[in-house]
Amino acid sequence: MWRLAGESVPLPMEYLTEKFDNTSDGIRAKDTRTRQLAAQGYRIVSEQIEPGHVKGGEQCCGALICLPLIFAAGRTPGTILVTYGRETLYCTSCGAATVFGNAICGSCKAAITGKTTADEATARAIAEGRRAAARKTAAINKEIQTLNDILIDTLVIDHRFDWRLLGNEFLVPEPQFAFVDELPPRPQVVQFLCRFPGLEELLPSVRMRRLNWENAVERNEENRALAKARHNKAVEEWRRLRQTAEQERNLQADTKNRLYLAKDPATLIQYWTNVLARSKYPDKFPRSGTFDYVAGDQQLTVTYQLPAITCLPQVGQVRYIEGRNASEEVAASEVWLKHAYGDLLIKIALRTLYELFQSDTAGALTSIVLNGSIRSMDRSIGQEVNLVVLSIEASKTEFSAINLAQVDPQACFSRLRGVLAEDLINPTQVVSVVSGSSNPRVSGDTAGDVAWESPRSPLN
Repeated sequence: MWRLAGESVPLPMEYLTEKFDNTSDGIRAKDTRTRQLAAQGYRIVSEQIEPGHVKGGEQCCGALICLPLIFAAGRTPGTILVTYGRETLYCTSCGAATVFGNAICGSCKAAITGKTTADEATARAIAEGRRAAARKTAAINKEIQTLNDILIDTLVIDHRFDWRLLGNEFLVPEPQFAFVDELPPRPQVVQFLCRFPGLEELLPSVRMRRLNWENAVERNEENRALAKARHNKAVEEWRRLRQTAEQERNLQADTKNRLYLAKDPATLIQYWTNVLARSKYPDKFPRSGTFDYVAGDQQLTVTYQLPAITCLPQVGQVRYIEGRNASEEVAASEVWLKHAYGDLLIKIALRTLYELFQSDTAGALTSIVLNGSIRSMDRSIGQEVNLVVLSIEASKTEFSAINLAQVDPQACFSRLRGVLAEDLINPTQVVSVVSGSSNPRVSGDTAGDVAWESPRSPLN
């Protein structure tokens, strides 16, 4: 019995038994089959010869001629019974059985040198542990890829806001026709006697049952017609209410759109609020900010809440430790976190500028100042404060000439003279871009420093 080095468990054997005639042809067939099975890892475990038996048909024929001729009957050839066996191991990459000595698993095609065990349950447990670790690592890589594509994904979307989304959607469902037939089943005796009309005259009780059933059918049809009429009236009323609601919604949207195209400051800020609020980000990203609009210069200043560094995956990989039969999380390196976080903030800044400029159908924007802030602990007061860690200004003309699908985001950010805090792990506030305009800013309850938050649904 074979044993794996370092293991006390004997290798399980897989057996196969085959028979061959004990003749020259049978022996050649056995040799051919043995070579075929040897290629699959089998070897001969045992071999025995079973003698043939007397041909009974020849004995009977001999006995009919002369009884002693039964001893002249021939014999069938003997049989060679060969048992083949091979040692079986189990691949710890997929849990499938494989042949001892093979370098590649026949099931998953993985290299199995040093990755096999004689116990099937152990192999399956290890394989599942590895698959679970691989799934977790794949999920991390998918999240990272989503963050890497956060700029490129927005370029295929039309960010112009449809004012009809602010109206109340007509949610009343259309009335459904519901009528329960109260028609009793047709009496079998009536159904039978319909083929013999004359018999009904001889059986008054049967005739009465037929008349009662026909009256029930007539009442049921009348009730159905009444129910259908009520349903049609209800559908007509529902359509009228829906049309009225849609007309009111369209009227409100048209009014808002006229104010927007007329560059009403309050409506402009409401428009930009909805543009940014409907931009899709991961759920754990903050969705708030403020606006300040200088109508004379058509300059919009946005203070945008950026995600914290904890929004990045803090685990870079999940590994399976076979010796402990446990998974181990490998923390993302600080160098990677710093680079990936800075890259993410720059992409969010460029994305925000793109969405605002691309959606500007009113032509109300000449330039945008974007200040990105994060929540950070101020150790001098022991309180969390908003720190501006990113600031950038771009004119619509300059920004519209940039092909964001092809740029290096960091190079583009630098070209636009953007400023980013050097240390994003322990950040300090950067100097924000400040407009030197002497034009008055929009202020009041409906414009100027208006906070916005992402709606809970697209209809809010």
